[in-house]
Amino acid sequence: LEAKVFPEAGFGFVPIAIRGLDRRMSVRNLALPFIMAAAIADLRTKFRAAEVQVVLGVGGYVTPPAVIAARLAGAKTLVSEQNAEAGLGNRIAARLSNVVFGAFPATIGLARARWVGNPVRAGIAGFDRAALRPEAIDRYRLDPRVPVVGVFGGSWGAGSINQAVADTIAGWKGPPV
Repeated sequence: LEAKVFPEAGFGFVPIAIRGLDRRMSVRNLALPFIMAAAIADLRTKFRAAEVQVVLGVGGYVTPPAVIAARLAGAKTLVSEQNAEAGLGNRIAARLSNVVFGAFPATIGLARARWVGNPVRAGIAGFDRAALRPEAIDRYRLDPRVPVVGVFGGSWGAGSINQAVADTIAGWKGPPV
């Protein structure tokens, strides 16, 4: 996805051979230090060639090697965590970063994160609910007299959010929504 989205938005994209850690005991994990070392070396070379000055890591298994490579290439490093609890990649990378940003006042796993909130695209920030409501009611065949509750989430909390919504719907005894 990134290989398509970033160039379309005007940002450079550097593909890298890397994979994540298997969270269960696996022989595949034995190769990970070698894969990481190769990714770090490759990224360091690319960062130096492009004279990269700053690298922003936003999580995932590519963040630690990117931050390490950036430091080795002499670039400043930033980490931004969008969740209330930092993922493993950001927890590792944050220890090596010049600045760490958090979306919440106290991001679990990132003690030195500066609270900055989550960036929001202009299309979402300028969302005109009233103007889009008639189209949405028609598209989703909704009753305009009944309130609509939207629930969304992702990352670590997606499973528990989905389960909580399913449990709430199953036991709902309140007015129609």
